[in-house]
Amino acid sequence: MEITNLRVDYHRNGIGGEGYAVAFFDANPDGEHGTFMAILWGDGNDPFTECAVLRTDQVAVLHARWVLAGPPEAIDHNGFDGAFPLGAWRSTDSFGPALFPAVKAALRERYERALGGGA
Repeated sequence: MEITNLRVDYHRNGIGGEGYAVAFFDANPDGEHGTFMAILWGDGNDPFTECAVLRTDQVAVLHARWVLAGPPEAIDHNGFDGAFPLGAWRSTDSFGPALFPAVKAALRERYERALGGGA
């Protein structure tokens, strides 16, 4: 899968907290182009070994539907796979092989540029 239009930033919770990355990107995992948001985290040895990915256009539509539906018992759960909305993916399996190296490369390039070593 090709990852394009990648925008990424790295964050850490507090002074000694675990780091994570947030990324927005375009891809077509199901044959239809979409824009996605991902949160990536690791296990301490590798900064990115897991990720959660949501398709941004579907999340926005479903979120609006939830807000307008009223109390939880009033929500029509058609179009949901268990507790996950349509925009949720088996993220690490579907996106990990392409997303992890792309995010690492983007962050490395950003830091090298900031330190005067990159293009």
